[in-house]
Amino acid sequence: MKDKNNTSLLYYEQTLQRARQPEEGLLTATKILSNSLIHKLKIAERGGLPSPLRHVGRGTRGELWFRNRLLWLRTIPLENDVSFMITHAEPAVYYIGKSGRNSADLLGIWHNSTNTKLGLVELKAGRNGDHVLYAIMEGLRNLHLHRKAISRLHNGWDMALNRKNLNQKNPGGERLFWSNVWGKSNPFNPRLVNSHLVIIGDTSWIKAQDGWKKEAVKLIEEIKNSFKYETSIYSLNNANALSRPYVFLPLARWL
Repeated sequence: MKDKNNTSLLYYEQTLQRARQPEEGLLTATKILSNSLIHKLKIAERGGLPSPLRHVGRGTRGELWFRNRLLWLRTIPLENDVSFMITHAEPAVYYIGKSGRNSADLLGIWHNSTNTKLGLVELKAGRNGDHVLYAIMEGLRNLHLHRKAISRLHNGWDMALNRKNLNQKNPGGERLFWSNVWGKSNPFNPRLVNSHLVIIGDTSWIKAQDGWKKEAVKLIEEIKNSFKYETSIYSLNNANALSRPYVFLPLARWL
């Protein structure tokens, strides 16, 4: 039997995705927050542990394609004194009441001079992509699920880099390299208590969101009050998506 809260969340998410007016979208997003539908989600212990060494497919032009270009960079400078270190591409997490997986486009560590946080990046592409209010709520749901599943991230990291499981007859390769670099360090430790959501869109997507900006500001503030999570939105700053990955930088702050 499906959990009623999860079913309600899915209903509101689908309603939000179909919204065509900013005011309508903000009203639906606010209902998700006021009913604590994301707070009530419970992790389902299904699937393998998330591995930082997992390789994802090349994907098609758009979100998946520039995800892989950013993944190649591994560390993304977001703005002065702020960076995002990518640890996982599309790590899966599940919640009770939904059979399918929920995955972040990019997961990792958000850092500035005063704070280090669990960070999650949602990517959007194209003028017809999901509007920014849906992108924010999609990212919030995925960030909160990974926050609740942080022990799985910790254990997945240990499993992937555990020297005891290395093939001693053929000790080379990426796994040994990562093990040598990180040693016994694990970024998903108990001190990683804060969280930061990052939305990155290509230029055409960002331009299509101009009419939704006022509502996006209001929603971000409500999320901060409800979850204590910060949210930042960036664009690829007119970079040519067909160019080499580093031309995506620097990103331009939108919100």
